[in-house]
Amino acid sequence: MRDRIRTRGFTLVEALIGVAILGIVMAGVLPVFMNYMRVNSQSDVRSGAVSAAETVMDGLRQTSLGAWPASGTVRTTSGGDRDYAVTILYCTSSMAYCASDTRQVEVVVRYHGKVYYDVQTVYTELNAAFK
Repeated sequence: MRDRIRTRGFTLVEALIGVAILGIVMAGVLPVFMNYMRVNSQSDVRSGAVSAAETVMDGLRQTSLGAWPASGTVRTTSGGDRDYAVTILYCTSSMAYCASDTRQVEVVVRYHGKVYYDVQTVYTELNAAFK
């Protein structure tokens, strides 16, 4: 009669073994997950930095060369959901293409002091006949 009264379920030893196995599995998976989160966050910051640089470059394209801000100007520009410090440099001693109608431009994008994107290009102002 006692055999029928036995209840179903896990013993304390079985539960402890199950928790130990779960802990071992989680100890292996957690570092991989944390690395994935770090890489994903850095990728998101870099994408926002590229977007901020594109915004500044497009603004320069739409402005005549005489109305550009001074070289070395730092602007705060949004890219995604973050704000970036964007430095505009042109006609420095290391840049070869600078004339009255041409500017070699470098745009450096920083987030919390670290450079995430740096791009250079050359702008040429079109003659009035082409505008």
